[in-house]
Parts: sequence; structure tokens; C-alpha cells
Amino acid sequence: MFNFSNRFTVDTAKLENFLLSHRREEKYIIAVPNAHIASPIIIGTGEPVITYGGFMGAEKILNAERLEELVSSGQVRYILIGSDNNSQQPWVRANGILVPEAEWQTKPDQENIAQNGGNSPSKMSMKLYECDL
Repeated sequence: MFNFSNRFTVDTAKLENFLLSHRREEKYIIAVPNAHIASPIIIGTGEPVITYGGFMGAEKILNAERLEELVSSGQVRYILIGSDNNSQQPWVRANGILVPEAEWQTKPDQENIAQNGGNSPSKMSMKLYECDL
């Protein structure tokens, strides 16, 4: 379980297993908002991850058009978005299929909820989408 500054909690082991088991020939296993999210996935899988918001998530590294190019060329299929990803959200939501949290998240136990200030993954704004044009 990895906590991203008390805002996002993701069971990276379950997410990594999901991504690896659903991988085709994509260059990047997933596109994520920032390096804090990408790092444990890269370490856990040894696979490339692309950050569309740069190191902290505030840089405009990939806009929606570039993200669409990466998806349509088969370089990325899964995209993790959050409430701060304004430029990518509309395109991802319009062109992607929301992956049910049960497939890539572990339901939090009470200890985990307490450790994260009462927040649980199901209450977090992170959503995983499959985009396959």
C-alpha cells in the first residue's frame, strides 16, 4: 500500500498485478499524474510508466491531444486520473472505460483508514481508465 501525501492511497501490488496481467504490447504500462505515483509502479514491475503531469503533477507534460496520440498508437492503454488532472480528464472520461476499483484496488481495512486520516481508496479521487482506440 502506498500513500501519496495522504490524498491518494493505492494498493500498488494489486494495481501492478492488474497491469501486468492485462498488458499487451504497450510501451508504457500506465500513464499517471506524477512521479510519486509512477515510482513504486516502476520499482514493482520494472516496466516503463509515463507521467503526464511531470514530477509533481503540475507540469503540462502531456496534454489531452498528446495523450490521445499515445493511446491511438498503442503506446499506452491504462490511465490513472485524479481530481487535479483537469486537461486530461475530459478526454480520458469520454474515450476510456472506467476500470472497477475491485479489479485494481484492495478494499481498505479499518486500520488503513485510520492511518490515512479517515480516507480510504474508495473515497479517493483516483480512477483507472482503459483507453483503447
